[in-house]
Amino acid sequence: MMDDQYFGLSVDRLPLDHHVDHPILNRDLEPLAPAGQRIDRDVVQRLRLDGNDQVFVHLEDRKRWGLSLVFAKTPSGRPAIMPTRKTFSADSMANVAPELVEHVQEILASPDPGATDDRREEARYSIAAPVPVQELTDHMTPLGRPYLAVLRDVSSKGLSIYHVKDVVVRHFLVEVEMKGETQQLLAETVRCRRTGKFHEVGGKFVAKLS
Repeated sequence: MMDDQYFGLSVDRLPLDHHVDHPILNRDLEPLAPAGQRIDRDVVQRLRLDGNDQVFVHLEDRKRWGLSLVFAKTPSGRPAIMPTRKTFSADSMANVAPELVEHVQEILASPDPGATDDRREEARYSIAAPVPVQELTDHMTPLGRPYLAVLRDVSSKGLSIYHVKDVVVRHFLVEVEMKGETQQLLAETVRCRRTGKFHEVGGKFVAKLS
C-alpha cells in the first residue's frame, strides 16, 4: 500500500450507500474496513466508537465519490495537491528593509533567542539572512508576488522567518540554503505573531520540491 495514494478524510464525510474499491486505513496504514465494504451508518458508527475521527481513503475512491482534494493530506502530512517549483528572480522582489534585518540580528544576539518558541529536539541553525517566499492559494497556485523575508532559524523540520506583514495563507514556498545546496521547500504555516512592528512566521516543512 502506497502512502502517497491515501488521503485523510473525516469520518463524517464518508458517503453513505457507497462502497470502497480499496481498504479504508488509519494513520498507521492499518486496515479499518476491507475493499468492497459498503459504507452504511453501522460502519461509520463503528469507526467512531473505535476512536477514528479521521480515516485514510484511496485516491481512486475519493475521485469516484467526487470529493475535492483541497486540504487533503497523506498520513505523512504531504498535501494531495502540490505546487510547481518557483523560479525566484531577484529583480522581481523588493530589497529587505535594513531595520528588519537589524531586528532579527538583535533577537539572535539576545541571551536566549529561542525562549519564546516550543522546545525542539532537532538541531536548529540561526542566521539573519534574506530568503525568497511565495505565498500559495488553497489550490497551491501562487498568490501575489514573491517577496524577501528574513530567516531567523532553520532545521530539517521547519523554519522561522520575519516579514513586514503577517502571513495568513496555509502554505508557502521558501528557498533556503541547507547542507550546501539551495532547496525549495513547501512549508505549512503553524504560527504568525507580531513582534514590534514586524511579524514572525513559523513554518513546518511538508515537502521538498525537485
